[in-house]
Amino acid sequence: MQLEIRNTVRNLDITILIGMLFVFGIFKMSNAQEFHFSQLESNPQYLNPALIGFYSADYRAVFNYKLQNQFPANATSAQFRTVSFAYDMHFRKSRRRKSYYGAGLAFFNDKSGRAGLSVTNVDLTLAYHYSITEDYYLSFGFQAGMIQRNIDVSQLTTGSQFINGNFNSSLPLNENNLTPKASQGDMSLGGAWHGKLGRKAVLEVGAAAYHVNNPKLSAIGTNTGIGRKGLVYTAGEFGVAQKVEIHPALMYTFQNKFGEADVALFMKHLLERETYFWYGVIMENLNELVVETRFDYKNVHLGLSYDINLSLRGMPGNFGSPEVSIIYLGSFSGAPVHRSTFLSGDWAMPDHMAHPKHDRSAPKYKKIRF
Repeated sequence: MQLEIRNTVRNLDITILIGMLFVFGIFKMSNAQEFHFSQLESNPQYLNPALIGFYSADYRAVFNYKLQNQFPANATSAQFRTVSFAYDMHFRKSRRRKSYYGAGLAFFNDKSGRAGLSVTNVDLTLAYHYSITEDYYLSFGFQAGMIQRNIDVSQLTTGSQFINGNFNSSLPLNENNLTPKASQGDMSLGGAWHGKLGRKAVLEVGAAAYHVNNPKLSAIGTNTGIGRKGLVYTAGEFGVAQKVEIHPALMYTFQNKFGEADVALFMKHLLERETYFWYGVIMENLNELVVETRFDYKNVHLGLSYDINLSLRGMPGNFGSPEVSIIYLGSFSGAPVHRSTFLSGDWAMPDHMAHPKHDRSAPKYKKIRF
C-alpha cells in the first residue's frame, strides 16, 4: 500500500511539472498589464480557476473592493477603483465520492483615471477536483466569459482643443481611430495540487494562465491584445502551537514585459470556538508593502488591508490603497462550516481533514480546525 501511494505521488510530481511547462509555454508577450487585488486569499476566482468549489462549505460568496489614489496633482479625479463579486459551489460531492466538481460565476469592474477607463469581466468557471488519495487532491479549472473595455470620451482632452494656449472643450478631439467601446470573449485555465503533509502541515501548489486567447481591446484601432497573464504560487499552513498556525505564501505573476514577485507571511490565532484572528504582511516586488488583518467568525470572514507604496512614500496626495473583502461560507443543510485556511479563503481537504471528529488519529491541537 505504501509503495502504491509513493508511486502515485511520484507520478503526480511529473504531472505537475508537465502542467506548469504547458502554462509557461502558451505565453507570447504583448503590451498591457491589468488589475490585481492585494488580498491573495480573498479573490480565488481571479487567482486560479482550479480553486473554485474546493472547500468544506456547500457554497461561497465573495465581495472585494479596492481603492487606489496616487496622483497628487488632482487626486479626486484620478481615483482607481476595483470591485468584484463572485459566487461558487461544489456538486457531486459525498463521503463515498471523493472526487467532485465545482462551478462559479464572477463579476469584476475596474475604473481608472480621469478618462473613466472601465474594464468589466463576467466569467463562468468550472473545476474538477480529483482525489488521488485521501490526503492528496489534484484540481483543474477552466474559465470562460466576456471582457469589455469602455472609455468616457467626454473626459478626454487633445492638442486640437487648444488654440493659442487656451483650452476650448467645444472643439473636436480629432481622434478618428479612437474606439470608445470594445468587447471580446476571454478564456483562462489553471491547475493546483493540494496535500496533507503529516498531521501538522498542508501545502498547495498551483499555476494559472489568464487571457489564453489574448483578447484585443485596443482603444486606438490596433490589433494588439491585452496580453496573456500567467502565475505560479505555493502556499502552506503549519501548526506551531495548540492555537496558532503560520501561513506562508509565494507567488510570481507575469504579463507581457512585466513581472511581480509576492512574498506573504500570516499568523492565525484561535480566539474561541469558530472565531479566528489573522494578521500578516505581503511584500510585492520589494517596493510595495501590504499590511493585512482578517477576522473570521463562524461563516463570515472580514479582511482589511492597506497597500503602502514604498517608492512613493512621502509624496503629497499618496494615500495608499485600502482594500476590504467579505467572504461568506454557507451550508444548504445548516451544518457548521469547519475549515478556514489562507490561500483561497477556505480551501478544504477531504472530509476527514475538514472535520476533526472524523479523524480518530487527529492530535488535540486540531481543535483549531487545522
